[in-house]
Amino acid sequence: MANDPFSLDIFDVHPHGKPESSGSIFSLSDKEFPELIRNAEAGDAKASFRLYQYYKFSALNWVESKVWLLKAAEQGCSVSQYHIAIEFFQKKDYVKALIWAKMAKACGSEISDSLIYEITENINSSL
Repeated sequence: MANDPFSLDIFDVHPHGKPESSGSIFSLSDKEFPELIRNAEAGDAKASFRLYQYYKFSALNWVESKVWLLKAAEQGCSVSQYHIAIEFFQKKDYVKALIWAKMAKACGSEISDSLIYEITENINSSL
């Protein structure tokens, strides 16, 4: 996952070495925001995922964050697909969880294998 352009470094810090909150790390400038919207609407999965991060961690708008998470997933972002799979798994909707986990794997998610295994085990145990 080190080469995954969507992965997050959980140790992000300010350029001067001061730790930053999630809200400030994911905030957007007045210039960045419209550019990301344009790029995301043009099919840029990375821009869509960045908007998801902004809405979830900075703007704290859960509805908009879900909109952009789904858009990024539909545009092929494996991290978004994995997150959606986890959400369905937590809701015990194993069929949808498996679909999204397999999409994430097909798009290069290396961590999807263990989730696919766990989902399959839950499906088999409920038969």
